[in-house]
Amino acid sequence: MRRAADCPSRMELESLRLGKLSSDMVEQLAQHLEQCDSCVQVFQKLNGDDVLVELLQSACRGRSEPREAHSQLEGRGLQCGVG
Repeated sequence: MRRAADCPSRMELESLRLGKLSSDMVEQLAQHLEQCDSCVQVFQKLNGDDVLVELLQSACRGRSEPREAHSQLEGRGLQCGVG
């Protein structure tokens, strides 16, 4: 089992999820994730934490209309410039 000090930060995992890292860093984190169940769990949870991404993905899959996603964002207290 890996020590927590060897693990990437939550911010690094979030950057990986959003595609904001260099290919070298992606490779390094991918290798780490292959060996660390704790980080895999954190990474998977990050996917469920982003309300905006979740709603946009639902709209893209045809589960909701863009206006419905907008209403859901406002219902969660988030402001959106779509009118």
